[in-house]
Amino acid sequence: MKLRATCCFSMVVSLAAACADDAPVVESSRIERPAVWGFVPDVWYDTNGGPDTLTTDTSVPGDTGALPDTTPANDTTPPPDTAPPPDTAPPPDTTPPGPTGPNDINVGFVGGACAADPTCAFDGGYCLQQSQGFPSGHCSKACGQFCPDQDGASTTFCIDGDDAGLVGSDGICVQRCDFGKSPTGCRSGYDCTLLPRFNDPGTVVHACVPGNGTQPPLSPCIQELLNRGIGFELGVNAMDHPDGYPDEVCDIDDPVWVDGTLNGVSYRYSSLGSDAKRIYASCPLALAMDDMAALAATQGVTDLLHLGVYNCRFIGGTTTLSEHAFANAIDISGVRVSSGETYTLIDDWELGSANPTSPGGQLLRWLRDTLFAQGVFNIILSPEFNAAHADHFHLDLTPGGDFLQ
Repeated sequence: MKLRATCCFSMVVSLAAACADDAPVVESSRIERPAVWGFVPDVWYDTNGGPDTLTTDTSVPGDTGALPDTTPANDTTPPPDTAPPPDTAPPPDTTPPGPTGPNDINVGFVGGACAADPTCAFDGGYCLQQSQGFPSGHCSKACGQFCPDQDGASTTFCIDGDDAGLVGSDGICVQRCDFGKSPTGCRSGYDCTLLPRFNDPGTVVHACVPGNGTQPPLSPCIQELLNRGIGFELGVNAMDHPDGYPDEVCDIDDPVWVDGTLNGVSYRYSSLGSDAKRIYASCPLALAMDDMAALAATQGVTDLLHLGVYNCRFIGGTTTLSEHAFANAIDISGVRVSSGETYTLIDDWELGSANPTSPGGQLLRWLRDTLFAQGVFNIILSPEFNAAHADHFHLDLTPGGDFLQ
């Protein structure tokens, strides 16, 4: 099986369609890359030559025998004192305590603290009591597979009550882990745990259930999302396959659901009328999206139109997995600025012009060139590359990549 190195999880999700990435391909596997590569977009080839050689160190002398024992035969020196040392107290534990979650998440809604049923003022809401094992109480409701969501609240999820310690119960609604609201993903006293959906065990997400209230193990990349204050949920790695190719694996590096609004810039799918929803992406791509939003905001950009991130597929016309298959690429089709003007690649890109004259052409050219110059993305395909990219930038993080056109 061909695998791409990863840490963490991916998601049983295939978001919107993405670009064809139809550059010529000379290699079909992404594993065990040599140290040096030459890159064209979504194309890579070996430029190293010759086998590795290993030199054996022969400078260590052989064993020349132990020295003779020179202790006198009649040595009457008393044996050393072998009495155990006096008891000593162990040193104090100076490890700083881990972060803890707040207690004011989803107030009055699913997952929120409660003392009695009236606190859970939503349709079918009731309070799971502390005496039942739910610290500070927990608003919930019965569910068969799905739970309601509420604007401004963390997303919810339907789990088997047994998974929360309610032996013999049916489905109950809980809060999904939300690292935009808590460094542990959950309220104080609750743990972020990977759980199946009630009546649908094939769907699993990270949700909050009673526990120690500790932060789950996080990779350095995920920790950086936390450090930046980016809202996200942990994703799940489905290890999916393109249709008909069971040996090819879409293996995502640290999958997350990242907030659709970053640094005040909203990522909207396909049209400006769509909501800025959370996007399924590899953690490295989520950081790059945050960087792109910060750069775009300096030019008055308020919205970025995108055409998708994750799609478990090959590059068009090849059997090489696209970076979209690793949730490691995003397609950008246009921008909206604070004045209300919208500029799109299909309408405003000035093909063949290194010095565009229109406001939209200048902004789009600046965005493409600056993202590459600052290393936000290392593979960028634009309308200058081919007709398949006439309406969008393909932006990805191919390991070792270095291509702009």
